[in-house]
Amino acid sequence: MRRKGEPVNFYAILRKTLPDHFPDFEFDPKWLRFTRLLVPHISFWFSYTKDRSSLGKMFSIDLGLSLDEGIEFTISIFRFFGAEMDRPTWVYHTQEELKLCIAESLQMLSKVLPAFQQSLSAYMTLDAREAGTIQ
Repeated sequence: MRRKGEPVNFYAILRKTLPDHFPDFEFDPKWLRFTRLLVPHISFWFSYTKDRSSLGKMFSIDLGLSLDEGIEFTISIFRFFGAEMDRPTWVYHTQEELKLCIAESLQMLSKVLPAFQQSLSAYMTLDAREAGTIQ
């Protein structure tokens, strides 16, 4: 059965909701991206991305690394849970459903981000030791 959706301002709701949950990240409201410096010249980030297809109201969350040289690596948050699909998404029809999806995504981020940061930091420290840049 097809449900009737309602107009939902995805960007306004996320801009209003998200920054309070990640005070230690720099928030870019234009791109709905949260960034934290991992080591000098390398940042890790996550972003909410609205699917622009004609299939309906949906969004995904990407995690990534950015190097000062403009190089970026991006992966869907669902890959941490063994997702087979390229771009799994959260789907919503109403403003209330979007708020529920955001709440669910915040729970997922609270589990993934600390482990992601810890693993990246350990890797960067190991890599720097092997390269001889730290003792």
